[in-house]
Amino acid sequence: MKRDEDRGFPRDRQGPGRQDWIHPVQDQHPSIEIRTSPKARRLRLEIQPGQLRLTIPRGCPEDRIRGFLDAQAEWIEANTEAFRILAPPGEGPLTAPIPAPGEPGWILFRGTRAPFESHVIPTGRCAVFSCGRGGVSMTIPAHWDTDQRQVRGRRALNRWFDAILSREALDLVETHGRPHGLIPARVLFGAARTRWGSCSRQGVLRLNRRLVGAPAEVYRYVVLHELAHLRFPHHRKSFWDLVGILDPSWKTQANWLRRFGVALG
Repeated sequence: MKRDEDRGFPRDRQGPGRQDWIHPVQDQHPSIEIRTSPKARRLRLEIQPGQLRLTIPRGCPEDRIRGFLDAQAEWIEANTEAFRILAPPGEGPLTAPIPAPGEPGWILFRGTRAPFESHVIPTGRCAVFSCGRGGVSMTIPAHWDTDQRQVRGRRALNRWFDAILSREALDLVETHGRPHGLIPARVLFGAARTRWGSCSRQGVLRLNRRLVGAPAEVYRYVVLHELAHLRFPHHRKSFWDLVGILDPSWKTQANWLRRFGVALG
């Protein structure tokens, strides 16, 4: 989702590089990441997982930026509903920092803003598991420093996410795909910025691990949507008819993604 400014801007204007600030109209909205692009000729506001991003031409005056954001205030309000209802920016499944041992943290997990905690262990490996209240807990080796906790802890968390999503995807292949002859060659996971899933001509399904932050029913819809592409590599009526057979509630789940997908950063 994006909004462009109506008028263009000369390309040869020079100015500062990237800058970040909070616009006054955003008291209840996330901060806007502002990026200067030498190729940009107009202001562009985009909604991406976990953030709002404003791309501006070099040398663009601040009053023009503010005027553009003021004009888009209603659009910003409508498209950042997820941050107010689910979780603020920085708490998505791929953006929530690994909390320091003993300090409380939060993470968007299976459609809920859940507690996120870590504990130091004297020996052993980093492990991730579910804890009470639908939260996430991680054990941290005592010899890890702060940087290792974030980098290696994130890797362990992503592996745990992938294991959860892989198990559910394979179950759906067996219960819903196989009866219709829809068997993927492989199921892979990544962190794409613009797609929740894809299906290649070779039958490889690629699913976005950000979906671990969505309710299980929403993830189920994405998996079944991609399974349907094994037969119909398009979005014509025949494709949606098959999706409706595989998941009669697909419209409800697709609407959830449109409304709240931005929070799955």
